[in-house]
Amino acid sequence: MYIPTDKNAYALNATDGSVEWNFPVNGEGSISSPAVADGKVYFGLDNGYVYALDAYTGSLIWDCRTVGAVQSSPAISNGLLFVGSNDGYLYAIGQQSIVQSDNSKFLILAVGSTLLAAIVGIGLLVYLKKRQR
Repeated sequence: MYIPTDKNAYALNATDGSVEWNFPVNGEGSISSPAVADGKVYFGLDNGYVYALDAYTGSLIWDCRTVGAVQSSPAISNGLLFVGSNDGYLYAIGQQSIVQSDNSKFLILAVGSTLLAAIVGIGLLVYLKKRQR
């Protein structure tokens, strides 16, 4: 089990609750659930950072700063980490890896344009909602 808090991120043994590792963070709070994939734990904090830790050792793999607090739970799809920030943006972090063959050029174009349209659409909705406030 992985639990991010304002001071540490913890990995707990699911059987007995013992602490497997902890990683110190300088956060202001955490209200989202972490995402786990490919041996990595991803989470965001109110300090505006998104973290990727090694799920087995707790070592920092990378961190990414947004302008606002990160209170949404991250989601992973096609090699990309998606997370919303209170700065009004949806972040897509990572590199999408699709094996390309001669027949897959159109698939890559369709996936890329669909993803871009979804990100732009969500960003526009967030922007319009903020303007209404």
